[in-house]
Amino acid sequence: MALTLRQLLRFGVVGLALNGVLFLAYLALVEGGLLPKPAMTIMYAIGLVIGFQLHRRVTFDSRETPRREWGAYLAICLGGYVFNLGALALCVDVLHWPHAWVQGAAVVVIAGLTFVLNKFWVFAPAERPA
Repeated sequence: MALTLRQLLRFGVVGLALNGVLFLAYLALVEGGLLPKPAMTIMYAIGLVIGFQLHRRVTFDSRETPRREWGAYLAICLGGYVFNLGALALCVDVLHWPHAWVQGAAVVVIAGLTFVLNKFWVFAPAERPA
């Protein structure tokens, strides 16, 4: 339990720092004239690469093969991206909600789901034969 709490705290610190910077960059891109969905896509791609390295080492202290982890991490991030894109399309394009609020809420929801999936699937130690 202590390990999970420590990992959750590290995940939160890494996630807040990384997503805070990416969110500010997202807002700057939109303010500069880029539409919300392309801006989110650019920031998501940057966050995916940086987040993998940070969570692999800092959050979960993984010693497993990065290739296996990368595939699983990419699958989770692509799922999060599709969710995020759908949220922007529905809430901004159809419901006309403010894009900044929608994007902020999407980041929080996706973060909770990705912690669980990262801990128990992506960065879970591989079982070794006895």
